[in-house]
Amino acid sequence: MATDMRSFIPPTDAILVPKPPTLGALLLKCNVKTTLRSQKLDTRSLRDTLAVRRPSVSLATVSDDAYEIFRKNLGTAKNGRELTVDLVPALMGSEYPRERSALDAPFLGMDPFGDNIPAAQPDLYCGESVREALVKHIDPSALEEMPIIPNFFLECQDSAFPERDVKTRAQHHGAVGSRAIHSLQNYGNEELEYDNQPYTFSVTYHEGNLMLYAHHVTKPYCEGELPAYHMNQIHAIHMTASRESFIEGITAFRNARDEAQKHRDRFIAAANRKRSIQQEQENIQQEQENIQLQQLRDALQHHDFGSDVVRQMTELVQQIRPQPAAASAAPMQQTAQASQVMFQPPAIASAAPFHPTTQAFHTMPQPPAPISDDPIHSELENRQQLNEGPTAMPLVLPPATCTSQAAVPSQTATRRKRPGPSQDAPSQPSVKKTRTGRKF
Repeated sequence: MATDMRSFIPPTDAILVPKPPTLGALLLKCNVKTTLRSQKLDTRSLRDTLAVRRPSVSLATVSDDAYEIFRKNLGTAKNGRELTVDLVPALMGSEYPRERSALDAPFLGMDPFGDNIPAAQPDLYCGESVREALVKHIDPSALEEMPIIPNFFLECQDSAFPERDVKTRAQHHGAVGSRAIHSLQNYGNEELEYDNQPYTFSVTYHEGNLMLYAHHVTKPYCEGELPAYHMNQIHAIHMTASRESFIEGITAFRNARDEAQKHRDRFIAAANRKRSIQQEQENIQQEQENIQLQQLRDALQHHDFGSDVVRQMTELVQQIRPQPAAASAAPMQQTAQASQVMFQPPAIASAAPFHPTTQAFHTMPQPPAPISDDPIHSELENRQQLNEGPTAMPLVLPPATCTSQAAVPSQTATRRKRPGPSQDAPSQPSVKKTRTGRKF
């Protein structure tokens, strides 16, 4: 019988909703690598460290009854919460301080790795019970009683939870811890340093299997990218197989926790040394500034203007208030009156109108020109004032009709001499006149 393929074709009006990205995909965009993509490490030394025997956990201290109770409680746990309550006391022990650990606490005080990435919330984490300055990277919670600088995590889930998701959560928690330790390691440094060493550890428990991972951070592959966070598996133990495996799992868990504690203590001590040196330098600088300020006060009080402190202050004032170019270059006498003029605030110049054809701003008003009685000079000045405007007028001088001595030349300078009697011209008889005007 032929099958109608049209029945498998979705209708055209169906709305295809894309699936939201998983936590692993979001972490991969933020350069948080999985175990397959991570940089490989030599984990032999770490395995030797995790295998070191502990006096509190041995065949003599852990009985068969204790092991059977442990198996029964883990087998009857209904969810991850009950599993955590039964598993954590057996793994942690009673000798570890409770103020250095917290259960199921969300990391709301830390900056997220990227958009749409929820805050980390491990089932258990260990840190320090002190407060430092790198709040956004080392302080997971805003509460003061919660430990900071987390670099050891535990994630446990029952069989209903996929193992891949448990590992993804451990990947997220380890990246958060690696960033916190890296920030503490570079406290006070101008440039970030990367040594590619694991200082953060995470543990997962799922269906009786205890998995231990080491996390470290490396520098960005190229400029502008985020640092890369790596995850490597260092141990795997099936704790419910036998009493020996149960003891081995507890030993490896506590040794990894103590190893993380050693790294925290070492970096905290280094950060405290850097902080103490920085405070000493700040105190020395503050003392020097106080001494210079006191010297300046003493000099101003006793009018000792030849001291180096006041000379430096004078140079600073001269830089702020430069002298005009047309000022006199005569040396200023170091007197009380001169010092008062020097340290007085600058006078505010009176506002003057702005003219586009002249200088930008008139700082000083010009004195009025003297009034001249000469009509020609008055006419020239009036024409010059008209020519200063945007529409210049041609300058036409009036005819010289005035009798001013300054403008009209003297008659003695312009009068020509009468020509004398020439030899070529005929001589004329001289005619004499009397007072009455008659000729005789």
